[in-house]
Amino acid sequence: TKKSSPNLWKGHDAEEEIGISYEEIDPALYCLIDKKLSVDETIQKTEISRKSVEKIYQMYQNTQHKRILPERV
Repeated sequence: TKKSSPNLWKGHDAEEEIGISYEEIDPALYCLIDKKLSVDETIQKTEISRKSVEKIYQMYQNTQHKRILPERV
């Protein structure tokens, strides 16, 4: 199967760039965002390392502006 990646340039690998696999990112985001669990609850539920869960959550927070539509004038 083909790995998911935006292929922004030749040889680009998103998982390698982020440093966390999609197998960890997906369940962590599901718990943090969809289920609204805390970092600690997400760690308990997924058994993903604290370092990874905190990094995923921080990346989500840092890109919040990309998910908000601009005001219409």
